[in-house]
Amino acid sequence: MGTYFGDSSWWGAFLTEWKPTADFLSSVSSVLLLGGVVVAFLTYRSATKSTRLRNTLDKISSYRHDAEHFQRAIQISRQHSLSDEEAFEALSQDEQRLVIYLINEWDELALYIRHGVLDEKLLFQNYGAIALEVWSQTRGVIRFYQRDDPNNWKAFDWLAIRWMVKRDSRDKAARTAELRELQRRLDDLL
Repeated sequence: MGTYFGDSSWWGAFLTEWKPTADFLSSVSSVLLLGGVVVAFLTYRSATKSTRLRNTLDKISSYRHDAEHFQRAIQISRQHSLSDEEAFEALSQDEQRLVIYLINEWDELALYIRHGVLDEKLLFQNYGAIALEVWSQTRGVIRFYQRDDPNNWKAFDWLAIRWMVKRDSRDKAARTAELRELQRRLDDLL
């Protein structure tokens, strides 16, 4: 009978026969390196996600500070049909500035979303309907300014079309689910 670390135990055999080799150390360092890369990647993803959420919440709170301007601009776009140039030109300069300010804000928001700075899902849930309403009501103004420079408010166009597709596909999914349920009921009746 040997000691705890004596010759008869597996631990003793391991200690006497094992010799550190370059292959073993290379394997260990590779595993540690891979583990470090995975941890760094997960940390980066987590930081990016939390930063995007923080930026989105900051932007939402800044909109609340400018709520009076936004409400006034939305009210102007609802009251006046801005589908053509004449309707926009009939507005006072202050009203025109408010409408342009509103379009510029949505264009800026669209750029932030497009480049991954803001959380699109959160903004779509909170402001999707308003954005689509503003876009459809100010489409004439946007087209008028895009005649001179096609890049004017291009990001807002991109965002509005993207959100229309999202809204329509979400509505279609709900309709499809309802149709499936009706079909199931019909099948049960037959």
